[in-house]
Amino acid sequence: MRVLILAVAIGLMAAAWSLAGDLMQPRNVYSAPATQIHDKLAVMAIPNGGDGPLGAHPVTKTIDKPLELGWTGGARGAVTCTARLEAVTDATTRVVTTCTADGARSEMLALAKIAMTEQVDSTLRDRPYNKQAVAIAASAVAALGAVPPAGGGAPAAPLETAPTEPSAPPANQPTIPAIPVG
Repeated sequence: MRVLILAVAIGLMAAAWSLAGDLMQPRNVYSAPATQIHDKLAVMAIPNGGDGPLGAHPVTKTIDKPLELGWTGGARGAVTCTARLEAVTDATTRVVTTCTADGARSEMLALAKIAMTEQVDSTLRDRPYNKQAVAIAASAVAALGAVPPAGGGAPAAPLETAPTEPSAPPANQPTIPAIPVG
C-alpha cells in the first residue's frame, strides 16, 4: 500500500514539475516568438451576433503592425481594442490588451478589455472562447462599480442614499390607511 501511495505521489510531483514552466508564467505570456503570435492574431476569427467580445456588432481589424494589432467594434465602432506584443525572450511573448473609446464609461471599457483579453487568450491557447468566464468577470465589474476612470484616477464614489425611518413606507409608495377592527 505504501508503495502505491509513493508511486502516486511521485507521479503527481512529476506532472506538477512538467507543468511548472507554464504555471510560473503570467497568463498573458505565451511560449512563442512575437512573429508567431502576430501571425495567429492577424487571422483570429472574432464572432459577432452577441457571441463576440464586442457584442453583437461587427468587429473589423483596424491595426496590423508587427508588434500591434487592433480591432474596432461595438455600437457604431465605438470601441477599439489593441493587442501589443512584447518579446520577453526569443521564445516567449507578452501580449498586453487595451481598449479605448471616446466618451466611454470606464465600466464599458473594462468589460470590453475582459472580453477581448479572453478572445486573444483563447486564440493563442487553441481553446474555445469561455463565455462563462467573461460573464463572471463582467458580473464582478458590474457589481463592484469601482473601476477607475479610463484616464486613471480614483474610482467613482458610491451613490449617497438618504436614511429612512425603518417603519416608514418606501419612497414613492402610497400609504395604506389602517382599517378599524371591531
